[in-house]
Amino acid sequence: MKGYTNKIKIRLRDGSLVDWDTLSDDEKKEIGIQLNRQAMLAVGYKEAKSGQTA
Repeated sequence: MKGYTNKIKIRLRDGSLVDWDTLSDDEKKEIGIQLNRQAMLAVGYKEAKSGQTA
């Protein structure tokens, strides 16, 4: 049986492919925010404009 790994690769905007574990905490946080925003928009949520409330 083939062994599995839990390494995650991320392709950055500049096209480079890096291991998630090699990113700084700040880079991980920024990527997480971007992915969350994209997921929310994909399911139909709209971003609030400055000054708007939910």
